[in-house]
Amino acid sequence: MFYITVNTKDDKGLLQPYAKTLKAAKARYHRQMANKPFGLTLDDIEEIIVWRGNKIYGYYDQNFKRKADVPVFVHNLIYGLI
Repeated sequence: MFYITVNTKDDKGLLQPYAKTLKAAKARYHRQMANKPFGLTLDDIEEIIVWRGNKIYGYYDQNFKRKADVPVFVHNLIYGLI
């Protein structure tokens, strides 16, 4: 099960409901952003954190492209998720 946390540039976080696959989570994100929730646009999004269960799966940009320069394993260690 995947879910995503959307962090905005003004330090607000939005939590999206669970999805069975990463593809479904991505599709839900794009569908919701098309409706401009809370007046947000893609320019307002700083990063997307994808969770798989209770561990960080990956960091993504506002277009849902994976950020390869962010070490997921290290963040899981720092936050005590491993």
